[in-house]
Amino acid sequence: MIDYTTLNHTDDGMPTWDSFLPIALQVASTKTSWSSLKLKDQILDQVDLPAELRDQTYENGRNVVTQRVSFALSALKNAGLLESPQRSHYQITKLGRQMLDTYGMGMNKMVVQQLPQFIHHQKQVESDYEQAKEQQVQQDQPLTQPKQFSEETVADWFSEQKGQMKARLLERMSKINHYRFEHLIVSLFEAMGYKGENGKAVVTSRAKDKGIDGILSQDPLGLQKVYIQVKHYSASDVVEQHYIFEFNSAMQVHHASRGIFVTTSSFSSGAISSAERLGIVLVDGDKLTDLMLRYRIGVNERRHFELYDLDPEFFANFEDDNDV
Repeated sequence: MIDYTTLNHTDDGMPTWDSFLPIALQVASTKTSWSSLKLKDQILDQVDLPAELRDQTYENGRNVVTQRVSFALSALKNAGLLESPQRSHYQITKLGRQMLDTYGMGMNKMVVQQLPQFIHHQKQVESDYEQAKEQQVQQDQPLTQPKQFSEETVADWFSEQKGQMKARLLERMSKINHYRFEHLIVSLFEAMGYKGENGKAVVTSRAKDKGIDGILSQDPLGLQKVYIQVKHYSASDVVEQHYIFEFNSAMQVHHASRGIFVTTSSFSSGAISSAERLGIVLVDGDKLTDLMLRYRIGVNERRHFELYDLDPEFFANFEDDNDV
């Protein structure tokens, strides 16, 4: 049983759709074929989700967490990791098993969205939309919009847009040399406040880093330091366990107790378990781009939308006592 609090989640504690990617792939691998309904139920049974979250629904009555699992299954299918041998059924593909063996629970949407079949699918969707748009223009008709417009569709659209921007960030960072990328990472942690009010953040000399790429001194005297290791990898290159051990050894030379290991790719299951045991914080490509968006590193906000609910407690203060 997976502790739901360890998964990526929204502010209300609900796991995000992409947190179900590795769980869905692992469950799918245990049988030759699954009906859609049974597969979704089995995926949810792997997570100790409290009843108030598991039963949460959108305004249209659809179950929130089930919809997020459905979104994960759709992404896996679009990437070629799952396939549908018949309507409303799923089975894992050869590529799906290979990716599961490689990434395990470290599978994330950055890995999925950079697979060739997923990219091809996205381009096809965009192409189909543009063709439909062109046909409507030629016929002097407005482009048909979806009839259903709800908070659910907005949330799904926003999640898709965010995923595309995260992929673009990773693609852009892949063009930066390793040393400049180290500066980018240190700048991110500065923006997050790790430098402290009077501390400093430095990138170590390339010739003398000895396994340490950056140091955050959180006070003027440098008594509180955080050490950083960076691996500027492509999405297909997984950071293996031995790199965690090497970073830990480098930290011991400096008598350090706090370290952050950053990569643009992902970590193997062995690397994740070793880092947890050694107290090293891991930041993979998915989490890295999340942080860059949150702290506006390398991006500018284009538009901002807010949804509102009435505040009944506020209006209760203005009710006539006779109405109570």
